[in-house]
Amino acid sequence: MAINKPLRLALKALSYGGIEIESARHLANLKAIDPLKVFYKTIDDKIYNGDYQVPVRIYMPEENILTGEGTCGNTCPVLIFIHGGGWVTESVENYNRVCARMAKSTGHVVVSIEYRLAPEHRFPTGLMDCYAVVKAVYQNRLILNVDPERITIIGDSAGGNLTAAICQMARDRQEFVP
Repeated sequence: MAINKPLRLALKALSYGGIEIESARHLANLKAIDPLKVFYKTIDDKIYNGDYQVPVRIYMPEENILTGEGTCGNTCPVLIFIHGGGWVTESVENYNRVCARMAKSTGHVVVSIEYRLAPEHRFPTGLMDCYAVVKAVYQNRLILNVDPERITIIGDSAGGNLTAAICQMARDRQEFVP
């Protein structure tokens, strides 16, 4: 069945043909400029996905999870956050303030994943980066002592799609239960 001309033009307009990826990334990176960044309690770590080390940033709530001081005791609930950006732009840096505020306002440790972006890294590379990190958190292979019953996986935009895909993969592979 042929697609009529108006629908074909609409699809072409929605395909973002001719977008300059580097320009879009530089524009998105303006959000990373944050004068309050110095006040965030963060730890940068890496989780292996095969031979690649996936960067993660851990945002701490007000209490100190590493020493057990505060209201969490030995473990705090964890939010695993996957950033948006259409799988092409955005980064952990761009979501610093969002993640820091989530940690502070919810009392959760927030783990933000710096997955590899398209088009340099084709599907399913970003998904597999995120899956490796989530699996590592569930299996206590991160620097935190985590209770799997107190983990929530969330995402913004493309990150929401990755979140749903990770949950389905975990169900199918039976490696952990989100």
